[in-house]
Amino acid sequence: MTYSFSLPLHHRLNYQRNSNILAEEYQLIYFNTQKNANSTMKAQFVEILGLPKTENFPKDIHYNYNFPTALQSELNTTYHDFLKFAILRNPWERLASCYNNKIKKSSTTGPDYILDCSPEFYIGMSFAEFVEVVCKILDSEADFHFCSQIYMLLYSDGEFPINYLCNMENLAVHIEEIKAKTGIPFADLPQLNSSKKANYQILYTPDLVEKVAKRYPADIEFFKYKFGEKNQDFTFGFLSEKWLNELTKHPLMISILKEKNKELEQQIALKKLPQTKEIKKLKKDIVRLEKKLEEKREELEATKASLSWRITAPLRIFLGFFLKEEK
Repeated sequence: MTYSFSLPLHHRLNYQRNSNILAEEYQLIYFNTQKNANSTMKAQFVEILGLPKTENFPKDIHYNYNFPTALQSELNTTYHDFLKFAILRNPWERLASCYNNKIKKSSTTGPDYILDCSPEFYIGMSFAEFVEVVCKILDSEADFHFCSQIYMLLYSDGEFPINYLCNMENLAVHIEEIKAKTGIPFADLPQLNSSKKANYQILYTPDLVEKVAKRYPADIEFFKYKFGEKNQDFTFGFLSEKWLNELTKHPLMISILKEKNKELEQQIALKKLPQTKEIKKLKKDIVRLEKKLEEKREELEATKASLSWRITAPLRIFLGFFLKEEK
């Protein structure tokens, strides 16, 4: 039987079936985030895990390698004490990198899957046009190369599995700390040259800066990124329990989890019948997610109804008027 329902091509890419890479010997799990040294990290894991190399290594690193992976159900049991890390990048810089690599010129390592997210994408389009299209695409339908980073790192039930976050600005430092903690023999990475990385700014006008800020509000809010500035406001490395608790309670999580819910429904619709164990589990996730969304809505409404919220209302109105006047 043929179904007419389809998802953006990136949901079916071979390399995306591995949302993480498990290095059990070193008690380490790496979570993929595209455009954040992902190719470099995967190539290192091929070497460390002793996986057989193809003739095209490392050019085919995303397509022809099956990495060992940890299931979500194992993260808080078998792998509870493992170091679980991901690499983050300034959203404005990351989007510029995506444009330069996938749009400004055609990929030399394989098909440009990013083009399948929207018929409005085409090779050689201007950066302003690219940003306009990206801003219209929801995370649940976006290619992983420009999808929000927080969206990729969250599970469908809202669980955030990471306990160590690396910043691309200081990646070499973070990798050294991970090596010292786990003993994994990563090759040395050069310290990224911040002066060269600042080139992404020339692509932006003030209007585009604002549009990207509105497209990635959670990444900017949760990880304290600013356009054209080094990140000195977020403590990268090992995450505190306080930050993790604040993350799950933040109002922005409501919109993110809604998108996760939508993606689950898409996956179920794609598979249709029969009711496999995987589909049954996805449906349970949706029910649990809807309950969590309702709880967070109630928390938000309670906050707005609180005495302190009402007392500070005039101040918020004043500040809103002041900021509007400043613009």
